[in-house]
Amino acid sequence: MKTLKCLVLAAFAVLIMMAGCRKKVDITFSTTTIGIAPEGATVEVALASNGDWNIESYPEWLTVNPTSGNGDAKLVLTASVNDSDVTLSGEIKATTKDNSAILTVTQEPRVKNFISVSPTEKSVDFEGGTFEIEVTANCDWTVSILVDWLSCEPMSGTDNGTVTVSVEPILGGDFAQREASIIFGGAENELVSVHVTQYAQVYIPINISSNLMSFDYTGGEQLLSISCEGSWTASCDADWITLNNNSGNGNTDISVIVAENTGIMEARTAHVNFLSETDAMAVLVVKQDGAPDSHYLEVSPLSVSFESLGGSADITIDCDEDWMVDMSCNWLSLSAMSGTGNGVVTLTVEPNSISEPRSTQFVVVSGILSKRVSVSQAAGEVQPQVSIEPDTLFAPHTGGLQHLSISANTSWNLVNTYDWIRLLTSSGTGDAEMDIIVDGNYTDESRVATLTIFHGFETMDNVVVVQESRPNILETDITEIQAGPEGGEYTIHVTANQAWNIETSADWLSCIPSSGTNNGEFLVKIAPMNSIQPRSTELRIYGSYGSMIFVSVTQSN
Repeated sequence: MKTLKCLVLAAFAVLIMMAGCRKKVDITFSTTTIGIAPEGATVEVALASNGDWNIESYPEWLTVNPTSGNGDAKLVLTASVNDSDVTLSGEIKATTKDNSAILTVTQEPRVKNFISVSPTEKSVDFEGGTFEIEVTANCDWTVSILVDWLSCEPMSGTDNGTVTVSVEPILGGDFAQREASIIFGGAENELVSVHVTQYAQVYIPINISSNLMSFDYTGGEQLLSISCEGSWTASCDADWITLNNNSGNGNTDISVIVAENTGIMEARTAHVNFLSETDAMAVLVVKQDGAPDSHYLEVSPLSVSFESLGGSADITIDCDEDWMVDMSCNWLSLSAMSGTGNGVVTLTVEPNSISEPRSTQFVVVSGILSKRVSVSQAAGEVQPQVSIEPDTLFAPHTGGLQHLSISANTSWNLVNTYDWIRLLTSSGTGDAEMDIIVDGNYTDESRVATLTIFHGFETMDNVVVVQESRPNILETDITEIQAGPEGGEYTIHVTANQAWNIETSADWLSCIPSSGTNNGEFLVKIAPMNSIQPRSTELRIYGSYGSMIFVSVTQSN
């Protein structure tokens, strides 16, 4: 028994000696910290060990290979791009049965591209001009414009820069406001824009106190009053007319000065045009008699009256040269229409078939001399008749001269009470052809006027003048889009004479730009489908003159 106890004690002592002699298993990394590029990367780290080891833990945003082994090894660490806004940090813990080692891994966030512009909105008057846009960016960028009245320089750049925008003036009597967007792209496929609004010019009319001035051959000076709420200019097509003021601002009185006409019996006519700053026009007609001749012409009597039944009378002509009669009346006649030297012609007047007195004139002409003979006749027994054609006169929105025909057997008076219509002739006797001036209508509504023709205080007829409003144009070249499941981009061209904007209730498409003025285009971007069910919507395009059109959009597999 004693021997057995000794053997056990001896064995236990041997085990203790063997345990004291076993070597520990160590583990270390070649570094205690390591960083990975923000864009993602694969790196290697050396691991040193004299035995079995195991990767006990590592961050979830990192992959480690291998995760266990024996002895020295190279660990391959892989991380994807860090698109977060914070620095990623974590520890890789490697262990053996005796020891452990820690490797700290960090990854900074990726610096994202960005772009911004200032200002984001700009207003320009109708005269146009230039302005600058400051671009703040850390990437390449480009500029896109969908209208022809804007231009940019430069159209692309890198990092910070300045873009100069040129805006063309609104010309040609266009009084509509227009808008457009300047689009900057390049940062993470995001777009920023500058909205440009150009205000239209205000229509400024111009009026003058008289549309006709007459001068004898000696010329002279007459006063003309100009009514205008803005600046105006005047021009003339004749060198024998001088204005003391060819331009001005606001209401002004000017002198119209006519030189002497040395042309023997050569009457002359010219026009003076007055323009407001928005191209509204008023026209003055200037007429001047020719110079007289030296030879003689006498006619007697110069005035003859007849009863309603008509009759005849002798006209005595004393002249030293050839003479002739200028007459266009159909109810009287002369026994001779021309002659040489002294003579007597017989004037015959037909019975008066109208209920009003009538009168006319004829002219005896010899060289540059002329004598005017007035003929009058008492009223007949016929009932007065006056009519005007057409019954309805349709004038374009631009206005201008419009023609009227009057048929009458008596005197008449045409009455106008509208400030946008001017009569060149307002009264007469018998048939007549006449013109009226209709001002331009640059409003959204048509307008109607009634001109009434009277005989005395009796209403005889009227003419209705209908003037259309400015045209309302809003059209697209595409009215339907059928897109596939992958989506896509579609360009739609707009034909318009007004401002327009686009609305839609669908969140799976967008329109760039969403508004514009006059002719232009916009881009429809349709996102890919996320289900097998087809979908559809409508683009509603509203015009500033009240019109609306639709573009239907359908997307299916």
